[in-house]
Amino acid sequence: MRERLEQISLEGYYYNGSYYIKRGFELFGKNAGNSIIIAILYFVISGAAGIIPLAGILISYPLTAGFMIVARELDKHGTFEINHFFEGFNNFGNLLVGSLLMMVFILLGFLALIIPGIYLAVSLVFVLPILALSDLKPMEAIKLSRKIIDKQWFMFFFLGLFIIFLNVVGAIFLLVGLLVTVPVSYYILYAAFADIVEGKEEKPEEKIPADPKIDYDIDQYFKDLDSGKV
Repeated sequence: MRERLEQISLEGYYYNGSYYIKRGFELFGKNAGNSIIIAILYFVISGAAGIIPLAGILISYPLTAGFMIVARELDKHGTFEINHFFEGFNNFGNLLVGSLLMMVFILLGFLALIIPGIYLAVSLVFVLPILALSDLKPMEAIKLSRKIIDKQWFMFFFLGLFIIFLNVVGAIFLLVGLLVTVPVSYYILYAAFADIVEGKEEKPEEKIPADPKIDYDIDQYFKDLDSGKV
C-alpha cells in the first residue's frame, strides 16, 4: 500500500464526493443492525472511559479505527462480526501515537490564527484509515495524508462540512439519529479512502474486432465498394 500512497501523493487522483456519500450509506445498509450495535458500543465505552482521566483519549482512536475495519469487511464481504470493531486495538501503539500527534499538530494550528488548524484538520483526515488498514507508522501516515488530501483539499473540506451537517441532523433526533449518522460518516471516509488509495483497476475498453474486409484506409474501402471490388 505504501507504493500506491506515494504514487497518488505525487500524481493526484479523481475525486468523486457524491459516490463516497452514496457508498457510505450503501455500506451501512448491508448490515444496519450490527452497525447500530457498534455505534452503541462506541458511545457507551467512550462515555465510560471519559470518567477516567486520559482513558478516553487512549481508547478513542482504536475504537474509531474499528469503524474503518468494519467498513472494509462490509466492502469486501458484505457483512461483519462485532469483534471486527475491536480489531483496532491490535494496532494500539501506532493508533495512539498517531492520534496524539494529530491532536498536537491541529491544536498548534488553531493557536496559529485558526486557519492553519482548519487546514490540518482536513489534511490529516486519512491518517485514521491509513493506520487502521495498513502497517505504516504514524509519521508516515501523517505525511502521506497531508500530501494526498492537499491534491483535493477544498473537496475534502466540503465533504467534511457535509459529514458535520449529517451528524447535526442525527443529534436533532434526540441523539438517536447518531447511531446511524456516526457509522455512516466513517463509512463515507472509508469509501473515499478505498476508492482513492486502494483504487479500482480500470477495465480496458472493449475493442470491436476488426473486419478483415475493412482493415485498411476507410476512404479506400468506399472507393473499392463503389467500383465493385468489395
